[in-house]
Amino acid sequence: MAKKPSCSEHDSALVVHGELVRQLLHNSLSALLSGLLTAVLVFFVLIREFPREMPAAWLALYTLTVLIRLATIKFIQKTGNRLGPALQAYTFFSFLGGLCWVSLLSFLVPGTPLAMQLFLLVVVCGVPISGLSSISVYPPVFAAMNLPIFVGLVAWALLAAPGFRAGFTGLALMYALLLSISAKAYYDNMRGALLARLDNRELVRKLSRANQELEELAYKDPVTGLSNRRWFEHQLELALQQCAQRDIPLALLLIDLDHFKQINDTHGHHIGDRVLRHTALCLSAMLKELPQGGYAARYGGDEFVAALPGTPPERAVALATKLLEEISEKLHFGEDDCQPSATIGIAIYPDDAHTVDKLTRHADMAMYAAKRLGRNRLHLYNSTAPPGATDATGVTRLSDVSASRT
Repeated sequence: MAKKPSCSEHDSALVVHGELVRQLLHNSLSALLSGLLTAVLVFFVLIREFPREMPAAWLALYTLTVLIRLATIKFIQKTGNRLGPALQAYTFFSFLGGLCWVSLLSFLVPGTPLAMQLFLLVVVCGVPISGLSSISVYPPVFAAMNLPIFVGLVAWALLAAPGFRAGFTGLALMYALLLSISAKAYYDNMRGALLARLDNRELVRKLSRANQELEELAYKDPVTGLSNRRWFEHQLELALQQCAQRDIPLALLLIDLDHFKQINDTHGHHIGDRVLRHTALCLSAMLKELPQGGYAARYGGDEFVAALPGTPPERAVALATKLLEEISEKLHFGEDDCQPSATIGIAIYPDDAHTVDKLTRHADMAMYAAKRLGRNRLHLYNSTAPPGATDATGVTRLSDVSASRT
Protein backbone atom coordinates (compact mmCIF):
# COMPACT_ATOMS: atom_id res chain seq x y z
CA MET A 1 0.00 0.00 0.00
CA ALA A 2 1.41 3.36 -1.04
CA LYS A 3 2.41 5.69 1.75
CA LYS A 4 0.39 8.88 1.90
CA PRO A 5 2.48 12.06 1.83
CA SER A 6 2.63 13.95 5.10
CA CYS A 7 1.28 17.48 5.48
CA SER A 8 4.80 18.91 5.43
CA GLU A 9 5.65 16.99 2.26
CA HIS A 10 2.43 18.19 0.65
CA ASP A 11 3.17 21.79 1.66
CA SER A 12 6.71 21.49 0.30
CA ALA A 13 5.38 20.13 -2.99
CA LEU A 14 2.99 23.09 -3.26
CA VAL A 15 5.76 25.58 -2.53
CA VAL A 16 8.06 23.95 -5.08
CA HIS A 17 5.29 23.87 -7.68
CA GLY A 18 4.59 27.56 -7.10
CA GLU A 19 8.27 28.45 -7.41
CA LEU A 20 8.64 26.44 -10.64
CA VAL A 21 5.61 28.20 -12.10
CA ARG A 22 7.07 31.55 -11.05
CA GLN A 23 10.33 30.72 -12.82
CA LEU A 24 8.43 29.51 -15.88
CA LEU A 25 6.57 32.81 -16.15
CA HIS A 26 9.64 34.91 -15.40
CA ASN A 27 11.89 33.13 -17.90
CA SER A 28 9.20 32.88 -20.55
CA LEU A 29 8.96 36.66 -20.97
CA SER A 30 12.38 36.95 -22.57
CA ALA A 31 11.98 33.63 -24.42
CA LEU A 32 8.68 34.71 -25.99
CA LEU A 33 10.07 38.06 -27.10
CA SER A 34 13.13 36.34 -28.57
CA GLY A 35 10.90 33.86 -30.35
CA LEU A 36 8.80 36.69 -31.78
CA LEU A 37 11.90 38.43 -33.15
CA THR A 38 13.01 35.11 -34.66
CA ALA A 39 9.58 34.70 -36.26
CA VAL A 40 9.87 38.17 -37.83
CA LEU A 41 13.27 37.20 -39.23
CA VAL A 42 11.84 33.97 -40.62
CA PHE A 43 9.02 35.96 -42.23
CA PHE A 44 11.44 38.19 -44.13
CA VAL A 45 13.41 35.15 -45.30
CA LEU A 46 10.29 33.31 -46.46
CA ILE A 47 8.86 36.17 -48.51
CA ARG A 48 11.88 35.94 -50.79
CA GLU A 49 10.79 32.51 -52.05
CA PHE A 50 7.05 32.30 -51.32
CA PRO A 51 4.01 34.51 -51.82
CA ARG A 52 3.75 37.09 -49.05
CA GLU A 53 0.31 35.90 -47.94
CA MET A 54 1.55 32.51 -46.68
CA PRO A 55 4.42 33.80 -44.47
CA ALA A 56 2.20 36.67 -43.27
CA ALA A 57 -0.55 34.27 -42.16
CA TRP A 58 2.02 32.14 -40.40
CA LEU A 59 3.53 35.16 -38.61
CA ALA A 60 0.10 36.49 -37.62
CA LEU A 61 -0.94 33.16 -36.09
CA TYR A 62 2.31 32.78 -34.17
CA THR A 63 2.17 36.41 -32.98
CA LEU A 64 -1.35 35.79 -31.66
CA THR A 65 -0.18 32.82 -29.59
CA VAL A 66 2.71 34.89 -28.20
CA LEU A 67 0.45 37.81 -27.25
CA ILE A 68 -2.04 35.51 -25.53
CA ARG A 69 0.75 33.84 -23.55
CA LEU A 70 2.17 37.24 -22.58
CA ALA A 71 -1.26 38.37 -21.43
CA THR A 72 -1.68 35.17 -19.43
CA ILE A 73 1.68 35.74 -17.72
CA LYS A 74 0.74 39.30 -16.79
CA PHE A 75 -2.65 38.13 -15.51
CA ILE A 76 -1.08 35.49 -13.25
CA GLN A 77 1.60 37.87 -11.97
CA LYS A 78 -0.95 40.60 -11.24
CA THR A 79 -3.74 38.60 -9.65
CA GLY A 80 -1.98 35.50 -8.31
CA ASN A 81 -5.28 33.63 -8.30
CA ARG A 82 -7.03 31.19 -10.64
CA LEU A 83 -3.62 29.69 -11.28
CA GLY A 84 -4.98 26.38 -12.60
CA PRO A 85 -7.15 27.74 -15.45
CA ALA A 86 -4.52 30.34 -16.40
CA LEU A 87 -1.79 27.69 -16.59
CA GLN A 88 -4.04 25.48 -18.69
CA ALA A 89 -4.59 28.35 -21.11
CA TYR A 90 -0.86 29.06 -21.20
CA THR A 91 -0.14 25.40 -21.89
CA PHE A 92 -2.75 25.25 -24.68
CA PHE A 93 -1.37 28.29 -26.49
CA SER A 94 2.15 26.93 -26.03
CA PHE A 95 0.90 23.87 -27.96
CA LEU A 96 -0.39 26.18 -30.71
CA GLY A 97 2.98 27.92 -30.73
CA GLY A 98 4.68 24.58 -31.24
CA LEU A 99 2.30 23.84 -34.13
CA CYS A 100 3.21 27.17 -35.69
CA TRP A 101 6.92 26.40 -35.58
CA VAL A 102 6.59 22.89 -36.95
CA SER A 103 4.30 24.20 -39.73
CA LEU A 104 7.42 25.80 -41.20
CA LEU A 105 8.24 22.31 -42.52
CA SER A 106 5.34 22.74 -44.91
CA PHE A 107 7.48 25.24 -46.80
CA LEU A 108 9.92 22.42 -47.65
CA VAL A 109 8.28 21.74 -50.99
CA PRO A 110 10.02 20.37 -54.06
CA GLY A 111 12.09 23.05 -55.63
CA THR A 112 12.85 24.86 -52.35
CA PRO A 113 16.51 25.95 -52.46
CA LEU A 114 18.85 23.87 -50.31
CA ALA A 115 19.89 26.91 -48.30
CA MET A 116 16.24 27.63 -47.48
CA GLN A 117 15.69 24.00 -46.45
CA LEU A 118 18.69 24.10 -44.13
CA PHE A 119 17.54 27.44 -42.70
CA LEU A 120 14.05 26.12 -41.91
CA LEU A 121 15.37 22.89 -40.40
CA VAL A 122 17.78 24.83 -38.19
CA VAL A 123 14.95 27.13 -37.04
CA VAL A 124 12.55 24.26 -36.29
CA CYS A 125 15.20 22.23 -34.46
CA GLY A 126 16.61 25.26 -32.66
CA VAL A 127 13.34 26.40 -31.10
CA PRO A 128 13.14 23.54 -28.51
CA ILE A 129 16.82 23.99 -27.67
CA SER A 130 16.53 27.76 -27.20
CA GLY A 131 13.53 27.35 -24.89
CA LEU A 132 14.96 24.44 -22.91
CA SER A 133 15.92 26.41 -19.78
CA SER A 134 12.81 28.57 -19.78
CA ILE A 135 10.03 25.96 -20.12
CA SER A 136 11.56 22.68 -18.93
CA VAL A 137 10.94 23.81 -15.33
CA TYR A 138 7.27 23.01 -15.99
CA PRO A 139 6.93 19.68 -17.86
CA PRO A 140 3.34 20.21 -19.16
CA VAL A 141 4.36 23.37 -21.03
CA PHE A 142 7.55 21.73 -22.32
CA ALA A 143 5.56 18.79 -23.67
CA ALA A 144 2.85 21.00 -25.17
CA MET A 145 5.37 23.21 -26.96
CA ASN A 146 7.77 20.54 -28.22
CA LEU A 147 5.62 17.47 -28.84
CA PRO A 148 4.22 18.90 -32.12
CA ILE A 149 7.76 19.78 -33.19
CA PHE A 150 9.09 16.30 -32.40
CA VAL A 151 6.19 14.59 -34.16
CA GLY A 152 6.47 16.94 -37.12
CA LEU A 153 10.21 16.30 -37.52
CA VAL A 154 9.69 12.53 -37.42
CA ALA A 155 6.83 12.80 -39.94
CA TRP A 156 8.96 14.96 -42.23
CA ALA A 157 11.85 12.47 -41.94
CA LEU A 158 9.55 9.60 -42.96
CA LEU A 159 8.48 11.58 -46.02
CA ALA A 160 11.99 12.69 -46.93
CA ALA A 161 13.99 11.45 -49.87
CA PRO A 162 14.05 7.63 -49.89
CA GLY A 163 17.82 7.50 -49.68
CA PHE A 164 17.88 9.52 -46.43
CA ARG A 165 14.59 8.44 -44.86
CA ALA A 166 16.11 6.04 -42.33
CA GLY A 167 18.89 8.40 -41.38
CA PHE A 168 16.59 11.43 -41.02
CA THR A 169 14.09 9.43 -38.99
CA GLY A 170 16.80 8.13 -36.66
CA LEU A 171 18.20 11.63 -36.22
CA ALA A 172 14.74 13.04 -35.49
CA LEU A 173 13.99 10.37 -32.90
CA MET A 174 17.42 10.73 -31.30
CA TYR A 175 17.01 14.50 -31.21
CA ALA A 176 13.63 14.24 -29.51
CA LEU A 177 14.92 11.66 -27.02
CA LEU A 178 18.07 13.56 -26.06
CA LEU A 179 16.23 16.85 -25.69
CA SER A 180 13.54 15.21 -23.53
CA ILE A 181 16.22 13.63 -21.33
CA SER A 182 17.97 16.99 -20.97
CA ALA A 183 14.68 18.69 -20.07
CA LYS A 184 13.90 15.99 -17.48
CA ALA A 185 17.37 16.34 -15.95
CA TYR A 186 17.02 20.13 -15.86
CA TYR A 187 13.62 19.85 -14.19
CA ASP A 188 14.84 17.30 -11.64
CA ASN A 189 17.87 19.43 -10.77
CA MET A 190 15.76 22.55 -10.37
CA ARG A 191 13.16 20.76 -8.27
CA GLY A 192 15.86 19.15 -6.14
CA ALA A 193 17.54 22.51 -5.59
CA LEU A 194 14.24 24.05 -4.48
CA LEU A 195 13.53 21.15 -2.11
CA ALA A 196 17.04 21.46 -0.70
CA ARG A 197 16.44 25.19 -0.18
CA LEU A 198 13.21 24.43 1.67
CA ASP A 199 15.00 21.83 3.77
CA ASN A 200 17.70 24.35 4.60
CA ARG A 201 15.10 26.91 5.59
CA GLU A 202 13.41 24.35 7.82
CA LEU A 203 16.75 23.42 9.37
CA VAL A 204 17.53 27.09 9.98
CA ARG A 205 14.09 27.56 11.55
CA LYS A 206 14.55 24.52 13.79
CA LEU A 207 18.05 25.65 14.73
CA SER A 208 16.77 29.12 15.54
CA ARG A 209 14.00 27.65 17.67
CA ALA A 210 16.47 25.32 19.41
CA ASN A 211 18.80 28.25 20.11
CA GLN A 212 15.86 30.23 21.48
CA GLU A 213 14.91 27.34 23.73
CA LEU A 214 18.51 27.01 24.93
CA GLU A 215 18.62 30.73 25.61
CA GLU A 216 15.40 30.48 27.58
CA LEU A 217 16.85 27.58 29.55
CA ALA A 218 19.93 29.68 30.24
CA TYR A 219 17.99 32.73 31.42
CA LYS A 220 14.60 31.39 32.55
CA ASP A 221 13.47 29.31 35.47
CA PRO A 222 11.61 26.28 34.08
CA VAL A 223 9.24 25.95 37.07
CA THR A 224 7.94 29.52 37.44
CA GLY A 225 8.66 30.99 34.01
CA LEU A 226 10.44 33.91 35.66
CA SER A 227 13.98 34.87 34.83
CA ASN A 228 16.79 33.20 36.70
CA ARG A 229 19.46 34.77 38.87
CA ARG A 230 21.99 35.16 36.06
CA TRP A 231 19.70 37.17 33.83
CA PHE A 232 18.30 39.21 36.72
CA GLU A 233 21.71 40.39 37.92
CA HIS A 234 22.57 41.48 34.40
CA GLN A 235 19.31 43.41 34.10
CA LEU A 236 19.76 44.92 37.55
CA GLU A 237 23.17 46.23 36.53
CA LEU A 238 21.61 47.97 33.54
CA ALA A 239 18.71 49.26 35.64
CA LEU A 240 21.07 50.83 38.18
CA GLN A 241 22.92 52.61 35.38
CA GLN A 242 19.66 53.98 34.02
CA CYS A 243 18.52 55.08 37.48
CA ALA A 244 21.83 56.87 38.01
CA GLN A 245 21.43 58.72 34.69
CA ARG A 246 17.84 59.72 35.49
CA ASP A 247 18.53 60.36 39.19
CA ILE A 248 15.70 58.14 40.41
CA PRO A 249 15.65 55.49 43.16
CA LEU A 250 15.33 51.72 42.77
CA ALA A 251 13.88 49.34 45.32
CA LEU A 252 15.24 45.82 45.55
CA LEU A 253 12.97 43.22 47.19
CA LEU A 254 14.33 39.86 48.27
CA ILE A 255 11.49 37.42 49.03
CA ASP A 256 11.97 34.14 50.86
CA LEU A 257 9.13 31.65 51.30
CA ASP A 258 8.73 30.63 54.93
CA HIS A 259 9.12 26.95 55.82
CA PHE A 260 9.12 25.91 52.18
CA LYS A 261 10.91 22.63 52.96
CA GLN A 262 8.04 21.74 55.30
CA ILE A 263 5.55 22.36 52.45
CA ASN A 264 7.48 19.97 50.21
CA ASP A 265 7.78 17.34 52.95
CA THR A 266 4.11 17.58 53.96
CA HIS A 267 2.34 18.03 50.63
CA GLY A 268 4.88 16.84 48.11
CA HIS A 269 7.12 18.60 45.62
CA HIS A 270 4.30 18.97 43.08
CA ILE A 271 2.45 21.19 45.59
CA GLY A 272 5.70 23.00 46.33
CA ASP A 273 6.09 23.78 42.63
CA ARG A 274 2.54 25.16 42.54
CA VAL A 275 3.34 27.39 45.52
CA LEU A 276 6.39 28.66 43.62
CA ARG A 277 4.24 29.40 40.57
CA HIS A 278 1.68 31.15 42.78
CA THR A 279 4.42 33.37 44.18
CA ALA A 280 5.66 34.11 40.66
CA LEU A 281 2.16 35.17 39.62
CA CYS A 282 1.91 37.49 42.62
CA LEU A 283 5.24 39.08 41.68
CA SER A 284 4.19 39.51 38.05
CA ALA A 285 0.95 41.17 39.14
CA MET A 286 2.89 43.57 41.36
CA LEU A 287 5.20 44.57 38.52
CA LYS A 288 2.21 45.42 36.32
CA GLU A 289 1.28 48.16 38.79
CA LEU A 290 4.57 49.98 38.20
CA PRO A 291 4.44 52.75 35.58
CA GLN A 292 8.15 52.28 34.85
CA GLY A 293 8.04 48.49 34.87
CA GLY A 294 10.28 46.20 36.86
CA TYR A 295 12.13 42.89 36.90
CA ALA A 296 11.50 39.72 38.85
CA ALA A 297 13.32 36.41 39.05
CA ARG A 298 13.55 33.20 40.97
CA TYR A 299 16.76 33.76 42.86
CA GLY A 300 17.22 30.34 44.40
CA GLY A 301 15.26 27.34 45.63
CA ASP A 302 12.61 29.25 47.58
CA GLU A 303 13.92 32.80 47.09
CA PHE A 304 12.62 35.41 44.68
CA VAL A 305 13.87 38.88 43.87
CA ALA A 306 12.32 41.95 42.28
CA ALA A 307 13.79 45.26 41.14
CA LEU A 308 11.44 48.24 41.09
CA PRO A 309 12.96 51.24 39.25
CA GLY A 310 11.61 54.65 40.21
CA THR A 311 10.18 53.31 43.49
CA PRO A 312 10.95 55.25 46.70
CA PRO A 313 11.01 53.50 50.11
CA GLU A 314 7.40 54.32 51.07
CA ARG A 315 6.05 52.98 47.79
CA ALA A 316 8.28 49.90 48.05
CA VAL A 317 6.93 49.14 51.54
CA ALA A 318 3.33 49.49 50.32
CA LEU A 319 3.94 47.16 47.39
CA ALA A 320 5.78 44.64 49.57
CA THR A 321 2.98 44.67 52.15
CA LYS A 322 0.39 43.95 49.48
CA LEU A 323 2.66 41.24 48.04
CA LEU A 324 2.87 39.53 51.45
CA GLU A 325 -0.91 39.49 51.71
CA GLU A 326 -1.30 37.96 48.26
CA ILE A 327 1.36 35.31 48.82
CA SER A 328 -0.25 34.37 52.17
CA GLU A 329 -3.64 33.59 50.66
CA LYS A 330 -4.82 30.08 51.41
CA LEU A 331 -4.33 27.81 48.41
CA HIS A 332 -6.56 24.87 47.60
CA PHE A 333 -5.07 21.97 45.62
CA GLY A 334 -7.84 19.42 45.60
CA GLU A 335 -7.76 17.72 48.97
CA ASP A 336 -4.58 19.59 49.91
CA ASP A 337 -4.86 23.03 51.47
CA CYS A 338 -1.75 25.11 51.87
CA GLN A 339 -1.22 28.59 53.26
CA PRO A 340 2.28 29.81 52.46
CA SER A 341 3.89 32.94 53.79
CA ALA A 342 6.99 34.92 52.98
CA THR A 343 9.56 37.25 54.44
CA ILE A 344 10.81 40.25 52.50
CA GLY A 345 13.95 42.31 52.81
CA ILE A 346 14.13 45.68 51.05
CA ALA A 347 17.12 47.79 50.09
CA ILE A 348 16.97 51.11 48.22
CA TYR A 349 19.33 52.53 45.63
CA PRO A 350 21.11 54.91 46.11
CA ASP A 351 20.37 55.30 49.84
CA ASP A 352 21.61 51.86 50.89
CA ALA A 353 24.07 50.89 48.12
CA HIS A 354 25.31 51.82 44.66
CA THR A 355 26.30 48.41 43.28
CA VAL A 356 24.46 45.19 42.52
CA ASP A 357 26.45 43.17 45.03
CA LYS A 358 26.00 45.56 47.94
CA LEU A 359 22.36 46.26 47.21
CA THR A 360 21.63 42.52 47.06
CA ARG A 361 23.62 41.86 50.20
CA HIS A 362 21.77 44.57 52.12
CA ALA A 363 18.38 43.31 50.98
CA ASP A 364 19.47 39.84 52.09
CA MET A 365 20.53 41.17 55.47
CA ALA A 366 17.18 42.92 55.91
CA MET A 367 15.33 39.72 55.03
CA TYR A 368 17.23 37.64 57.59
CA ALA A 369 16.63 40.29 60.22
CA ALA A 370 12.90 40.02 59.50
CA LYS A 371 13.11 36.23 59.84
CA ARG A 372 14.63 36.65 63.28
CA LEU A 373 11.64 38.77 64.23
CA GLY A 374 9.21 35.99 63.39
CA ARG A 375 8.89 35.67 59.60
CA ASN A 376 5.85 36.61 57.50
CA ARG A 377 6.92 40.26 57.55
CA LEU A 378 9.14 42.74 55.74
CA HIS A 379 12.22 44.67 56.76
CA LEU A 380 13.59 47.86 55.21
CA TYR A 381 17.37 48.21 55.28
CA ASN A 382 18.91 51.59 56.13
CA SER A 383 22.61 51.83 56.90
CA THR A 384 22.26 55.36 58.30
CA ALA A 385 19.52 54.63 60.84
CA PRO A 386 20.31 53.50 64.38
CA PRO A 387 19.42 49.91 65.25
CA GLY A 388 15.70 49.42 65.89
CA ALA A 389 14.69 52.87 64.59
CA THR A 390 11.18 53.13 63.18
CA ASP A 391 10.29 55.48 60.31
CA ALA A 392 6.99 57.14 59.42
CA THR A 393 5.76 53.99 57.74
CA GLY A 394 6.03 52.02 60.95
CA VAL A 395 8.58 49.62 59.45
CA THR A 396 11.60 48.84 61.55
CA ARG A 397 14.82 49.77 59.77
CA LEU A 398 18.03 47.81 60.02
CA SER A 399 21.47 49.28 60.49
CA ASP A 400 24.62 47.68 59.21
CA VAL A 401 25.78 47.07 62.77
CA SER A 402 22.86 44.84 63.74
CA ALA A 403 22.62 42.86 60.51
CA SER A 404 24.33 39.57 61.38
CA ARG A 405 22.64 36.38 60.18
CA THR A 406 21.38 33.73 62.51
